[in-house]
Amino acid sequence: MEPSDTLEAKLKQDLATIDTASNPDLRLEDIPWPAIEASARELANVLRSKDSADHHTTLGQGSLPKNLAALLSKAYDGKVPGDQAKLASFELLRISANLCMDHDVNRQRCIDVGLLNIIQSILNQYTTVSEPTIDDLKVAKTAVGALLNSCFGFEPSRKALIALGTPDTAIQLSLSLYPPAKWVTIQEDSTSLDILITSYQLRIGLTDWTWRLVSAIAEGVETSPVSIKSLPFLVSALSGFISPVEAKSRLVEHAESRNALITADLETLEECVTLIEALSLDSEPARLAFGKPSSTPTADKQTLLSTLLDFIEHADYPVYWSLDGEEELKKREKAFDLCKAGSIKALVSIAGEGDAMDALWESPDKVVNRMVSWINIQGRNKVHRDDLVIAGCLTLGNIARKDAYCEALLGEPYNLASSLVKLLEPDADIKVKHAVTGLLKNLAQAANNRKALGESGILEKLALSKVWDQSCDMAETVQVSAIGVAKHLCNGDVSNTLRLMNSSEPNGVDQILALVKRSDSIIVKSEGTRVVAYCVRSLWRKDAPGIDVGSSPLRTEDIAQRRQQAANDLSKEPAVRALVDLLVTGQKHAILLNESCFALNLIAGNSSGATVISNALASPVEFIQSNPLSGEAPTTTTMTGTEALKAIISNTSGKCAPELRANACSLVWTLLRNTGQNKQIKEEVGTAFKDALKEVLDTKYAPEKLTQAAKWAYDAI
Repeated sequence: MEPSDTLEAKLKQDLATIDTASNPDLRLEDIPWPAIEASARELANVLRSKDSADHHTTLGQGSLPKNLAALLSKAYDGKVPGDQAKLASFELLRISANLCMDHDVNRQRCIDVGLLNIIQSILNQYTTVSEPTIDDLKVAKTAVGALLNSCFGFEPSRKALIALGTPDTAIQLSLSLYPPAKWVTIQEDSTSLDILITSYQLRIGLTDWTWRLVSAIAEGVETSPVSIKSLPFLVSALSGFISPVEAKSRLVEHAESRNALITADLETLEECVTLIEALSLDSEPARLAFGKPSSTPTADKQTLLSTLLDFIEHADYPVYWSLDGEEELKKREKAFDLCKAGSIKALVSIAGEGDAMDALWESPDKVVNRMVSWINIQGRNKVHRDDLVIAGCLTLGNIARKDAYCEALLGEPYNLASSLVKLLEPDADIKVKHAVTGLLKNLAQAANNRKALGESGILEKLALSKVWDQSCDMAETVQVSAIGVAKHLCNGDVSNTLRLMNSSEPNGVDQILALVKRSDSIIVKSEGTRVVAYCVRSLWRKDAPGIDVGSSPLRTEDIAQRRQQAANDLSKEPAVRALVDLLVTGQKHAILLNESCFALNLIAGNSSGATVISNALASPVEFIQSNPLSGEAPTTTTMTGTEALKAIISNTSGKCAPELRANACSLVWTLLRNTGQNKQIKEEVGTAFKDALKEVLDTKYAPEKLTQAAKWAYDAI
């Protein structure tokens, strides 16, 4: 008989003596655990490697998986057992792990007999053990290893473990037995150094296997198997890095152990931050959980959110990291910085949850106050914290999506406008500019904020900050956000329009026009040109409110002169060219066509403007035309502004509303009226649009507004 057959027979014999069916009164302490331990150790050793005898298949097809389940269930019947049962369980778990190693048939057998459920139960029981012994750690680690072997590359096991909630249990177990960076604070003078080292070696191994288990279970799964149940434990893992701590552990002076522990700390931190970030991005319940004041993951009763905020603000590189040399320190700092960045991304995602907006604004953690303090921290007492500025701006940008909140941030006690102006320095980091302009764009959308933002000097500072400079072209998002600020502030506001157009040399509008001309981005071209359109509408307003430009009072005639100069500038070729180009490139967007027609109509109100527009309309515009229905690659084509305007009047696409067509007819009429001094231009305009206007007039049941505009234009030819 093969040795493994003998051992399995012995194991069956031991199991028979404790079978509850035949001996229901048998107590746990009466079970022959030492004999079981001995048999199990030999069997586990046999299964450590594969040979020609194929013990794995032979034993897996027999009663061994069922026996393992029964024995482990006896040992861990609701609580952690005594030493003898514990030692036997360690060997039984070794058998379980080795039996499933690269053997799908045995893996399925373990599922069928309920072995995975029992091992999961063992993990659950160890999550509440506050002072585990070496034997406890061995059992817990081996249980994790057994589950890892059972599911590695085997989908049925992964599904079974997901159903059992194993990822959440494993994370709780790992972070309770090895909370990262907490080892350094524990002074264990009564424990020998050898035992201390062994204990933490086991903890390190357990946490490594835990993350491998979670990763293996998640393989090929669309939705993360880690649920929000793990959030309190994941967030609590950040606390070990938050405050400067006194290094009390003797392991700090033990170089090999120190290095291993720091490596485990960082790897655990990375795993925790990655999961926090993923949950905050993908799970609405997770984002909402951060707003609940009842969430208390840490011993000091901190909320989830306050712990995350403390980590971002106060966590720093531990002093003892420098004991392993400069090169190692730099690697650790880089890894830690990535964790900080991930935690900031998580915070920004949490703030972006619509249903959490009000809770965060009114949060007992005073999130808004804290974000404002982060924004104001730059330069205070020589502190340079771009990360806090970025986090504060992005978070407030997501929270402040109500006009009332946007308005509150500019008032007392926050007074945020002046703080943001100071951050828009030309040499500021591009990530800072991105965060600041993003927040400003949100604040500028509140109509009641536009006066205060204009008076703060934001527009002048944007023009000086180089965000629209060629050197910033790689940061399109920043440029578009800055364009959005200018667009909102200049919408119907003459004072802000004059500020933008008198801000620097070249002024803000000139910089935007230069950007529009050199950019290939559709959004840059369209949104940049809308700024020009809004400036035109503001300057041509006859009922403009009182104008206040600059810090010193201006005479009425000075204001009128500056306004006229600005209007003259917008009537020149660069601005007109951009507006005409928008007629061509904005064909799919009625709002862009309307704004272009309206602005051009205003500029055409004088002869010089009409002449510039007429010439611009005749020039071809090159643009990229997509062909989504045909599946063909986009092609470069050309069209003149005249052709685009005729297409609107004739409704060639079938999608032009009567109001848009009427505005196009009105533009033609204004051009014909104001190019009279140049008969050639007037004749060219009339010839170009005559047929399209006649077509409208010949259309039955055309809306009266459209017909009237077409008639005026046609009669003016």
